[in-house]
Amino acid sequence: MKRMSKRFIYRIISAIMCSVLIVVSSGCSVIEDPSKNCPELSDGASLSFRVISAARPTNYNNTRTDDNNHDEEDSRHPDVEDFVNVEDFAFYIFVTTSSEDTNPSLFYACTSLEGNPDISYTGSAGVYDVNLKISEEKMKGFFGENYNIGSTPVYFRILAVANSHASRNASNTLAPEGTIPSKLNDMVAEVKKLEFSLSQDAQMAFPMYGLGSRRQSNIKTLADSRPENPVYLGTVSLLRAVAKVRVADNITKNDNGYPKIESVSFTYTLPQGFTAPINAENYVDGTQVHDRNIPAQDAIETNIVLTAGNENVTTGTETKNMDVWYGYCPEQIIGDSNPSLVLSVRTGEGVAPFPLTVPLSGYNGKDFVWAGSEGQLLRNHIYTLSVSMSNKVLVITVCPRASFTTDIPTFE
Repeated sequence: MKRMSKRFIYRIISAIMCSVLIVVSSGCSVIEDPSKNCPELSDGASLSFRVISAARPTNYNNTRTDDNNHDEEDSRHPDVEDFVNVEDFAFYIFVTTSSEDTNPSLFYACTSLEGNPDISYTGSAGVYDVNLKISEEKMKGFFGENYNIGSTPVYFRILAVANSHASRNASNTLAPEGTIPSKLNDMVAEVKKLEFSLSQDAQMAFPMYGLGSRRQSNIKTLADSRPENPVYLGTVSLLRAVAKVRVADNITKNDNGYPKIESVSFTYTLPQGFTAPINAENYVDGTQVHDRNIPAQDAIETNIVLTAGNENVTTGTETKNMDVWYGYCPEQIIGDSNPSLVLSVRTGEGVAPFPLTVPLSGYNGKDFVWAGSEGQLLRNHIYTLSVSMSNKVLVITVCPRASFTTDIPTFE
């Protein structure tokens, strides 16, 4: 990863969802207790929003299903797929008072939580509720001395970047170089430069990008907001920058459990990826992307051993529990021979396993049809192959996407 292209964005948030939650004080309310001598409500503003990196049963009024055969299924391995490195996360709030302004100005940049009493977080892994207190001084500096008078409309957008170092051990000691861009489009342009490569070890984390939908409020509502009654800015859904590849063992076994797949390795040739998706400045919160965004680079083979697991997999009209092997990679272009899988298949006890190479372009003279993303592995998509056997010949087919939807964000 090019360090100079990303330094501006850090010191990173260092305390989202620590094991000890920072609790927002209950505040003061003359409604609850008229005898209290509460400060004026115009003393700054209180904001809150939700960051989502995982599917949950609760309805967050978002969906990644769309009209491109892109249905969803839940994260199977949330400890990996939903993980956010608390020291490698940043968010930026942009504001305008014009409904016609599509390039709002920077209002708040969270690049360090160290000693910051104005920010607190609650929740659990995958869903983070952020509470933010904006000072009177900042409100006056942005909206004017008499900001608390009148009902001028205010429009908010939030840009968020997580895990851009692609590591659970990323340091939060990098300070911004120069000034953070003052306009949303300029900030997105800087984020679009961020590249990553996956370490493919226990320290791996998936870069994620989020651009919240525009939310409207007004000056009076901001002035009247309190920590116990903040202005809610909606949700920001984090889109993973990696694709997921799965192989499902659907071979009918004999009484001794054979034939069976013993291991699977995966080779891809484009190790570098972009944190931001294609057309990042126009990304619609909670949606899938339909084209790749891959940095220019030399083809270098990366070979990984897929992780073994056990999941419910849909093959045709049937869903059943199978042994699976899964792994992750940046977005890829599918060529004739790469990316590819090598399956190690054993037919019986004491019989040496034999390797079977399966390019993701197709097998045994038949092309694989990856509906909705032909010729490419797209971020936040799952690519699943089912391996079965007919007349002692291995049959490899593409599993259809799940026919159900869940709340976002989730791998598709």
